[in-house]
Amino acid sequence: MSSAALLLVLTSAAVHAYWNYLYKQAKDKQAFPVYKSIASWIMLTIAGTIAWRLQPPESLEFIPHAVLSGFCYAGYFIFMSAAYEHGDLSVVYPISRGVGPALAAVGGFVILHEKLTGMGVVGVGLILSAVVVISAAAGRGVKTEDADPLLGALFACLVGLMIAVYGVNDAVGVRKAHPLIFLMVGVGVSLLVLIPWQIWRHGRRRIARAWHQEWRMYLSCSVLDTSSYVLYLLALQLAPTAYVTPTRSVSVILAAVAGVALLKEAQGVLRIGSAAAVVAGVLLIRGWG
Repeated sequence: MSSAALLLVLTSAAVHAYWNYLYKQAKDKQAFPVYKSIASWIMLTIAGTIAWRLQPPESLEFIPHAVLSGFCYAGYFIFMSAAYEHGDLSVVYPISRGVGPALAAVGGFVILHEKLTGMGVVGVGLILSAVVVISAAAGRGVKTEDADPLLGALFACLVGLMIAVYGVNDAVGVRKAHPLIFLMVGVGVSLLVLIPWQIWRHGRRRIARAWHQEWRMYLSCSVLDTSSYVLYLLALQLAPTAYVTPTRSVSVILAAVAGVALLKEAQGVLRIGSAAAVVAGVLLIRGWG
């Protein structure tokens, strides 16, 4: 991998970890995904419209896949908001980003008939072992009226499930349409699910009030998330996926370190060590699996 590609992918990882750090700090974690997704969709609509003009899809066969991914994107944020309300950044982020690739590897093997070598199986086992360790340690944390650490870990596992489903589904969908077009439709569908759900669950007044309190954070995180993805795409133009995607998983360690060092979360050595094990597992799956 060239120095330029390495710099791009590491910056992408750092940006992704950073906006999740901000997500964890948001005062209203239920309103966060609504406004963040709206802003992301506006940017994707502009880019997707240009992509459609330059490279229109040959058919609309990608639509069912975009719809399925859209439901998963909505589920991702619904479960992630709940996870961050109950759990620490150094628990939620490593679990969600670890369970996703592990289940996606199994799904790719079963559904897409992709090859999964012995090293890939070891990687899946390593990730799941690290998830069990982090979850068990989180379960021994202090439970309060507003937060249950074990519940946070369980919601993080559901986030990982959403990542796995849309990861496998996206791999099929982007073969039928330009990625920006696919994402434009998928994120649009997610908003049709996410907005009514959040308003029904938490009330229109609460969601509206949150905009006035934290609109700068919502817009910033939308730009950061989109920038992280663009940097990732640029890195893919300079280096093979087999190198770029596993390297981006370093965001798991960065998030764990941020949680321990900046948010003063407990069990620092255990959590950072488990996050490193997750990254090692991802490397085995994506690099040699």
